[in-house]
Amino acid sequence: MSIAGILFPYRLKAVWESAGGRRILGVPAVTLAGIGGVIALGVLMGEFVFNSSISATFAVTRALSLEFMSGVIVLGAIWYVVAWRLNARKGVNLALAYREIPPE
Repeated sequence: MSIAGILFPYRLKAVWESAGGRRILGVPAVTLAGIGGVIALGVLMGEFVFNSSISATFAVTRALSLEFMSGVIVLGAIWYVVAWRLNARKGVNLALAYREIPPE
């Protein structure tokens, strides 16, 4: 989600602006929040993996946790590609799905 927040104002500029997009020092606020999220989650994951005092506390679940975290990322990517291809075969262009916000 953090990466989506970083890219959102640049990929869908009109939608972001119509939603009241705000800037801080010329940078979209949602991009700054996304960068903060990536940094925070990266630091937490790095601490868990490389800090021996933390990983020793969770030694029983460390390997399982690392496998799970990696598995979520890999399976999510596979799921996305499969869903994209299945919909493309049906003639559904998923790139058009979020081009604009539907009317209320």
